[in-house]
Amino acid sequence: MTRAEIKAFLAVVAYGSISRAAEKLFIRQSTLSGRLRTLEAELKETLFKRGRGIRSTELTAFGASFVAIAEKWEQLWQETLAAADQRQSRILCTAAIQSVNTYVLTDVYGLFAARFPDVRLRLLIRHSD
Repeated sequence: MTRAEIKAFLAVVAYGSISRAAEKLFIRQSTLSGRLRTLEAELKETLFKRGRGIRSTELTAFGASFVAIAEKWEQLWQETLAAADQRQSRILCTAAIQSVNTYVLTDVYGLFAARFPDVRLRLLIRHSD
């Protein structure tokens, strides 16, 4: 199950048709249909009632129950991305002269790095004139 497949499913649910969902996702209708078929094959269930000449989509009973699961899946994906962004943005910047960095703060930096492994340290070394 990929994010593209989940997004395809949720888009069809939101827009009511495969062609409209494909248009909104900026992909071909055949690509979106392929994603839905792949998702259905993995789930071993049919998500939508299909037939020739049917313009709007109708969820099967399983499809209707899968909507909540797909929405949770997408929410978890967003939370994962947010956590990764947050982790990458945590930086502690310090500035001190070379001798203070070397003889005084070395142990402090080590303790800090051990306690907060997700925070990057940026050390600025200044010269004392």
